[in-house]
Amino acid sequence: MLVIFYCAPQKDKIKDLLNSQIFPKGVETKTVALPCLAKLEVIHLLKAIETGAKGVAVWGCAEKDCLYFNGHEVARGRIRYTHRILKEIRAEDSILQYFNGGMETFAEMEEKFINWLKNIFPPT
Repeated sequence: MLVIFYCAPQKDKIKDLLNSQIFPKGVETKTVALPCLAKLEVIHLLKAIETGAKGVAVWGCAEKDCLYFNGHEVARGRIRYTHRILKEIRAEDSILQYFNGGMETFAEMEEKFINWLKNIFPPT
């Protein structure tokens, strides 16, 4: 299973992504829209992993387009903290990935996402 947390203003881009043919066959996806990634808590990320997600993606809006004050920075800090927890319990921390539109175009983010998916769900 793949869980995607995303910023609600990214709804159309996520919808396009989900309708594309990039997902490996048989991969179930679950999406969780948040008004802002600042609302994303560590417990949400860990719960997704605990309940069997092989991959957890977090999609943020472009930093310049953030509707809330520094929501992406809050999310980035919580994702870093979750990575530390995963390392501490010797879990694979590459299953959690943050995709932020602040530094790259959507096409670049999509390409990174596809490469990450290939690593998480290798072709059989």
